[in-house]
Amino acid sequence: MPEKYQDEIEEILKGIEEQEPPRPERRPQPIIDDMPRAASEEAPQYREQARGRGGVNSRWKHVTPGRVALAGFVFLVLGLALNSLGFGWLVWLGLLSLAGAYLLFFVRPRAVNKDKRWRGRSVETQGPSQWQRFKRWMSE
Repeated sequence: MPEKYQDEIEEILKGIEEQEPPRPERRPQPIIDDMPRAASEEAPQYREQARGRGGVNSRWKHVTPGRVALAGFVFLVLGLALNSLGFGWLVWLGLLSLAGAYLLFFVRPRAVNKDKRWRGRSVETQGPSQWQRFKRWMSE
């Protein structure tokens, strides 16, 4: 099976080499901040990317439910350990963080698991799982 894929890939690469047009010389890309003001206002998303930011939600993309829960757990443990020193409010902060992580788990959109496709056909990477085999065995 792998030889079949390798042969197809080699065929494709040979076809690309034959059809490949000559590449023009690459010029360095202009820095967006040096562009005239009107041009940079027309494409704000490009200006944001040039400055190293991905967009409006980029500062929150690293806040995941797992990280919030970990921070909440740390606050909870520290609050319990330092309760006698007057840091009991850390317990409440930890509990609120854990509740926030729980809510964030359901609020944030999750990536949809799509099946792998190649040339319009689904590619199975593994056979049926143990659970699928058990269900098929039970239905027979």
